[in-house]
Amino acid sequence: MYPYKTSLHYFGRDPSLRGLWLLDGRSTSEIDFSGNGNTGTQAGNANPDWFVGSQRLKLARRFTGTNGDYIGCGTGASLDVQGAITLIAWFNVTAAANAFLILKGTSALTAGTLSYFLRLLSTKAVSFGLSNGTSVLNLNSAANQYRLNQPTCVIATWEGSSGQTWRIFLNGIQIATGNSGITMASKPSVPLVLGSSGLGGAQAITGSLGETLVLARAISPLGVSDYYTTMISGARYPRGLRTPMVSSQKVLQGGGLGDQTTLMGGMQ
Repeated sequence: MYPYKTSLHYFGRDPSLRGLWLLDGRSTSEIDFSGNGNTGTQAGNANPDWFVGSQRLKLARRFTGTNGDYIGCGTGASLDVQGAITLIAWFNVTAAANAFLILKGTSALTAGTLSYFLRLLSTKAVSFGLSNGTSVLNLNSAANQYRLNQPTCVIATWEGSSGQTWRIFLNGIQIATGNSGITMASKPSVPLVLGSSGLGGAQAITGSLGETLVLARAISPLGVSDYYTTMISGARYPRGLRTPMVSSQKVLQGGGLGDQTTLMGGMQ
């Protein structure tokens, strides 16, 4: 089914996985491969597209930057993350603009209607935001981090109110870090949207959005590097959704899963 390597091969057995969309454009609906049933539905011009990434062609969704272009993923309980979190998105944009990759909330970014987001800025910075219900906290990278017409992987992590550290990585390299002891508010009725603010709102990306994930844990810096390196390596999996091989390598850093074997390094 998928002759190329996907995030499903890496995170398929991760118990913290809350949403995983390959965005391969095979239909107007996008399967949530986390198993949580958060099916994504196409709106506007989120059409199938070829995405050059991971050293091979992959399918993705092409967005025109028009208001109303998005993939709506619903309000499933699994997406209502209130602690440690990781957001992952593969993208290739053709214009620098304020645009959402992942948003659980509304474009107004008001605390009462927001849970979390991962966003590109017109300065070519990346922004990661969380809400405690009364205020919104942002971690922003410096400007000129992402490039146009360049397949890119962005990962944002927050360790939760105990560890507090949050980070942004671009292509496996940390580009921003800070500390926040915020207590995230529950927002079960707020939808999760990919590619824009959704629901007729603005700030849609211009370009392609590929594999997108939400996990209810913070991947360690070592885990981020391992995931990115694995995804861009030249190795291929055979056709079909092959079960990840179990490695005997122990987890070196965290995510709260302790000392155990790892699935292709994916449980770090």
